[in-house]
Amino acid sequence: MLTHLTFQTRRRILEADHAFSFMCILAVIFVLNPVAAMGGTVVVAYRMDASIAGEEFSGFGGPVLNDASQVTFVGRIGTATADADTAIFLGDDDSLILLAREGSQMVGIFNRFHDDFLNVASRAELAMNNVGQVAFWTRDQSDNDWEAIYAWDGNRLLHQTFTNFSAPNGVGNLVAFNRSLGIAEFGGVIFHAEIDVAGVTEFGIFIRSAILLGQSVRLVRTGDLEFGVRPVVLCGVNSTCGQTFGFNAFGQVTNYAFAQTPELRSRIHRVFAGGQPFAVGSEFGNWDNISGLFLRGLSFESSVNDQFEVAFSGSVGGGSFSTSPSVVLRKRNEAVIGATQVALTDDPAPDGNGVLASMRGPVINNSSQVAFETSFWQTDDAPNDRTGIMLSTADVPAIVARQGDPAPGGGIFSAMGDAPYALSHSGLVAYQADLHGLPLQQQVIFLSNASETLEVVRTGGPLLGSTIESVEFVGGNSSRRTGLNDLGQVAYRAVLANNLEAVALFTPDAHWRTGVSGNWDEANNWKLNILPAQVHDTFVDSQTQVTITGPSSDTTVNGLTMGPGLVEFVLPAESHVQCNDQFELSNDAKLILEVNEASPASASRFDVSGDAILSGQFEIAATDGFIPLPGHVFDVISTETGTVQGQVVDVQGIYPYVVQYGPTSMAVTVLPRARDLHTLAAFNACVGGAVTPPEPDGPLTADGCLTAFDADKDNDVDMLDYADLQRFFNGN
Repeated sequence: MLTHLTFQTRRRILEADHAFSFMCILAVIFVLNPVAAMGGTVVVAYRMDASIAGEEFSGFGGPVLNDASQVTFVGRIGTATADADTAIFLGDDDSLILLAREGSQMVGIFNRFHDDFLNVASRAELAMNNVGQVAFWTRDQSDNDWEAIYAWDGNRLLHQTFTNFSAPNGVGNLVAFNRSLGIAEFGGVIFHAEIDVAGVTEFGIFIRSAILLGQSVRLVRTGDLEFGVRPVVLCGVNSTCGQTFGFNAFGQVTNYAFAQTPELRSRIHRVFAGGQPFAVGSEFGNWDNISGLFLRGLSFESSVNDQFEVAFSGSVGGGSFSTSPSVVLRKRNEAVIGATQVALTDDPAPDGNGVLASMRGPVINNSSQVAFETSFWQTDDAPNDRTGIMLSTADVPAIVARQGDPAPGGGIFSAMGDAPYALSHSGLVAYQADLHGLPLQQQVIFLSNASETLEVVRTGGPLLGSTIESVEFVGGNSSRRTGLNDLGQVAYRAVLANNLEAVALFTPDAHWRTGVSGNWDEANNWKLNILPAQVHDTFVDSQTQVTITGPSSDTTVNGLTMGPGLVEFVLPAESHVQCNDQFELSNDAKLILEVNEASPASASRFDVSGDAILSGQFEIAATDGFIPLPGHVFDVISTETGTVQGQVVDVQGIYPYVVQYGPTSMAVTVLPRARDLHTLAAFNACVGGAVTPPEPDGPLTADGCLTAFDADKDNDVDMLDYADLQRFFNGN
């Protein structure tokens, strides 16, 4: 049963400078520079909110998020908690879709969904890609306990595979599946299966070619040859090492396995459909052929990016270390021996307090950044400063958060071991932490790029008229099954003091760095490197004079505020900004609109869905030798459902113009310049074929003559153009 649900009660709760603010103002000496609370939270669903007619939510599991701001999560629904059914939902801030419900008919067979697919152990096992396709594990309610894998393709729920079916290559029958799934951007569902072959147990990792009418294709299976030499042995579907495979947008996989040598040595493989397992890391193999160090063993977790680079960790043999050594490595996409060392035991801690000890759980993004968990050794305050989360950029690690350090907004980080964290392709780490040193211990979720950090949510803060008592964030080694997306949004579960629960979605603001002039399109000009996108409220302000150029192409933001402060914003010709909410130009800010020959005279430079609130200054500037003609109209702002409020201070540029306002628009009309002899001389020079007209108009090429004076667009300048220009010279 599939039900589409619209919620009128769902609403946006603004955090920045409102009641939801979380006091990110404590001045401390800290490795991370705190960023004042900025952003907003949408409650996607909450306990006692209506889920379907006559029923309410009674609880939730940890949510997973994609780049389209969609959230998939587990919910319990029913008026009586004891009799509540469990279900999987897909939603955003406007609506929810019920994908599967306990007791409802399983598509493809006559059995019904069992609640086991929604228990605590499987809550974090939902996988979702950026087009809103969702994959999950389940089993049925009948006595045979069939297991199944299902996927939502955006329109309908479809089974992908069942136990007791033939294995994808026709050898053996499927017996069980791992609850950890993957889903590629093209909809291919990745699953780890147990196979019975005439009483012998084997294991394999497979990928579907499509959700609808797709075929399962082997990625790797017990007995496959590692480069044609050693047979591969995979971990069991319910073992720890069998639950940790990583995957990327294209369905390429990295996984822990063994090579069938006499010692059964461990491996980290990367595999793809139609290829052989390639060992990026091998037990008792070295990685640089120089240091004499080698991998004594490998950790279960590994991660793969869209460039097919793999990050993994392991224990180290050889050399001399102060404690049991380990290493984090990054294997490039090449079939050669060796990997890049990201971090090694006894490397100095970036903050100077001790050295690195053990490391694990690496996650890699498309910029080759690697986030990982670490322990520290020989520290100033052991054991109170022993654990942390790090982010390596260009193979140079920095501390994201560390046990014993002050947390932005107050409190001291407790032990960071096993703290959930995730890494976005935009270089942001979201993580959950426990804090002490406060009247009450608190839980918090932070967003960080290892130099700045932003608080997402903190226990003790307000939500839905109550107080947050606990939070849950889903981390992991693939962005397609975590609570973080590439826009910096964070989905989480909150438990409230009034016995309510909620699934919430936090969206950070995009905020220009104070005192920095530069290009809009460069992420490092924005706090936390958050480049504005359609979900972001965007703020450009500064106490010192700054000039911002861009964006260079059409851009959509949620809202845009220029100022307060001495901000000069230059919008290049032919660029358009779409504001889904409000646009504001503050008192001290200045907007410069560039125009050229290709600028559409009737196109709005700012399309605003909400209100346009204007003050500040305005200037129109011609570029590329373009000379605006009298009567030429440039639409600057148009609003869809809002109004234009206030007026700008007209700033005269090279050409005179008048700014005209309507209830929903602002436009500029170029004025005629009476008796402009210099322009007339330039026109005559272009008619006569001269390349350079007289000063003071400056050099003008033949192409420039066409740009300035070819009014009838017939690729020449002659007296036929004069009729169109006559009012220009007559001053009317």
